[in-house]
Amino acid sequence: MDKLKKRLAEIVASLKTFQALEGLTVEQTEEVNTLTTEAGEINGQIEAQAKMDAVLSASTTATSKVKAAAAGTTTTVGTARKMENGNHGFESAGEFFMAIKNDPRGNKNDNLKILNSQREKVGEDGGFLLPADALSEIQKKIDGDESLLSRCKQLKTSSNRITVPVDETAPWSGAGSNFEAYWTPEEQSANESKKKMAEADIKLHKLSAKISVTDEMLEDAPLIESIIMSDVPEVIMARINNAIISGDGVKKPQGILESGFGYAVAKEGGQAADSIVFNNLKKLYTHALPRAKKNGVFLYNVACEEQLIGMQLGTDPSSPSVYLPNNSIAGAPYGTLWGKPVFPMAGAMPALGQAGDMMFVDLSYYYAAIKTGGIKKQVSIHALWDEDKTSYKFSFRMGGQCPFKIPASTEFGDYKLSGLLYLQERA
Repeated sequence: MDKLKKRLAEIVASLKTFQALEGLTVEQTEEVNTLTTEAGEINGQIEAQAKMDAVLSASTTATSKVKAAAAGTTTTVGTARKMENGNHGFESAGEFFMAIKNDPRGNKNDNLKILNSQREKVGEDGGFLLPADALSEIQKKIDGDESLLSRCKQLKTSSNRITVPVDETAPWSGAGSNFEAYWTPEEQSANESKKKMAEADIKLHKLSAKISVTDEMLEDAPLIESIIMSDVPEVIMARINNAIISGDGVKKPQGILESGFGYAVAKEGGQAADSIVFNNLKKLYTHALPRAKKNGVFLYNVACEEQLIGMQLGTDPSSPSVYLPNNSIAGAPYGTLWGKPVFPMAGAMPALGQAGDMMFVDLSYYYAAIKTGGIKKQVSIHALWDEDKTSYKFSFRMGGQCPFKIPASTEFGDYKLSGLLYLQERA
């Protein structure tokens, strides 16, 4: 354990040296990535060792209690066995939440005693690590289908800042900025070429969710479990989605609408305010990079759907519908445009008529840096005595942005292409 901690201290010292630099070379970036990966592995080994020590300690305690019971003392055994489940011996997350609520009031729980060595102080709050099963359930919901984060290019890091190399060149950019291939006559040496790489600096930001519940609710374990396990991932996911779409980059990720790589599809001449026409959709798709056409999805404010349903390719009443496959509403017809999935969203997307109310995006062009471990494995509590409430705090660190600075262009002509496209304002 001492050797691991010593090596971790050496890595931290090296990373601080790199952090003080204004920019990193490609070689330095590779070294930083290697160090952060090693630090993550060491942290995992240290955490595993701490858990093993806690289980062995619990086993010793359980053995002592068996001996006490043989002498006529009434006690509970089997703590070590119960610790083997993902909830640290608790029957459910709700029971765990109730136990930590009662702990500062003097009502101690034997399972919480095992966690005392892992207890932390956060300001005025006392905290316990969140049981693995509860954490996994929350993380699963945040990474679910409604989460934009699950579609982004995710970069795991143990630090609060990450620098990634960025290649903004096209195969036809020429020897001035990219590798080049030449038609070379016989017996003539090939010309040399070099690639110029840029760098993107992504800073991680802290996102916290604080859930307050009444003491009456805390008397019902299933109720409090359903409230916390539902509300926490929903509020965290909502804020992450909002940041990915329109974050301004100030103490939060920078969103698509603030990205230089994003391409705003201009409205049609004479187009009415708050309207969506077929040419808007067509240009969202045709200005997408070829890779984006394979992986992209349509996102839109749910208020746009009224205009999408029944939209026709032409003005003739007999023209086929754009968003109604096979001219039938049977089954689930509203699922794709040009074969790409569509996702109506009630949150995050700007209002109808505002820039970005409808998008076609390949979110692999959006880089999301996530602190190793995901949601912080801690429930932070603070008893609001005057209101008969208890607060539970969860935190999550991430940064995000598209590292590319400008849209791409075709080799011949200047047809703009991007992986992040959205409709221009139509107010």
